[in-house]
Amino acid sequence: IPDFQHRTLPEFFRPEELAAKQQTDLAMVMRTNPMVLSSNDAKHDLETFYPGHKCPVEVVHFVSYIEPEIRAITPETEQAAAEKFGLKKNYIYLPNQFWQHKNHIVAVKAIEIIRSRGLLSDYDFVFTGNLEDYRNPAYIDKLKDIMEAPGVRDAVKLLGFVERTEQLCIMKRAKFLVQPSLCEGWGTVLEDAKVLDKTVLLSDIPVHREQKNEKCLLFDPHNPEELAELMVQTASLDFSESAEHGIMRMYEEAKEYAKALERVFL
Repeated sequence: IPDFQHRTLPEFFRPEELAAKQQTDLAMVMRTNPMVLSSNDAKHDLETFYPGHKCPVEVVHFVSYIEPEIRAITPETEQAAAEKFGLKKNYIYLPNQFWQHKNHIVAVKAIEIIRSRGLLSDYDFVFTGNLEDYRNPAYIDKLKDIMEAPGVRDAVKLLGFVERTEQLCIMKRAKFLVQPSLCEGWGTVLEDAKVLDKTVLLSDIPVHREQKNEKCLLFDPHNPEELAELMVQTASLDFSESAEHGIMRMYEEAKEYAKALERVFL
């Protein structure tokens, strides 16, 4: 189970979805077979919402194994992706689907603040993922209104759904990433970024504090002013990046992942 978002953010779900998830949860937690959770934060939520659970619990922090994909990326591959998507300037990358809990609203408000002050004019803000959330169409309309506002419109690039190798190329070439979610499991985006040794601006939520490394900077996910200032500050910095370092660290973390799987299955 990656997370218990339906319990921590029930306002993002329809009543019938909540009822179905609650029924499924109860069926699982009252069994005696092990439950595998992606984070200690999820374990905390399990114990909070289902204190009488019978299932033994094991936390397994998965690792993003993308070494073959990274090795396959060449300067030509990167350049082809940049040309395909018109990535001609420096850019900041936000690689999430546009579901409401991903909290793009704080990011687009921060972009609006930045551009209203005439800052980061030499940067684009690149989004991937389909601009839709069937549960919250009004939220998507609100995002579109800000993204299409004068001054913001020319700074935002909406690339839609992209192929996996293209996503890694876009991530690799970005100045840094922004991950503003209100709720996550053990996030794949962050794991990918760690292997690529990227700097990531992370929403200050428990699971991100658990998952982050030394290249992650935290911000209040409800404060676009704070995020705007952090993006401007971070854009002014020079980063040293080493995918080789990230790959080596990934293998070290994979050892702990393997040990956790042994505890589940042996």
